[in-house]
Amino acid sequence: MAFDLVQRMIGQTHGEALCLEIGAMLRPKDVQVDFQDLHLQPKSQLVASTVAIMRENLENPKTIPELTQILDCNRQKMESLFNRELRAPPRTVYRRLRLSAVRRLIVQTRLSVAEISLRCGYENPSSMTRAFREEYGTTPQKLRKT
Repeated sequence: MAFDLVQRMIGQTHGEALCLEIGAMLRPKDVQVDFQDLHLQPKSQLVASTVAIMRENLENPKTIPELTQILDCNRQKMESLFNRELRAPPRTVYRRLRLSAVRRLIVQTRLSVAEISLRCGYENPSSMTRAFREEYGTTPQKLRKT
């Protein structure tokens, strides 16, 4: 109950994309996270489908043009719906989903940073570490030590 209230407040204050990330981080790894769990009620099937495809393609990320082609929509429509419904563009949502997966793997496994970077769609560990530091203010190695 309290978790749901806090999530709702985060979504209202900071946007649903951040709410999505926090929900994924705090739920046990064996719990499937979906929009209803996170109080994300996309008004469009396009946003729900896009996020589902993003989640399925963390290791080999699709570009935004590839996503629009798969879903047979134009980029402006996708951007507009994401900004309206999740208060973030698709690229930001995808980045947060990938970095959230990095964070979970750092905390829950003993996989090397190199292996995690590959599993989360980064070309090399240094680009993943840079993105992680920008998002979380720390490095994966420092997070693992704490």
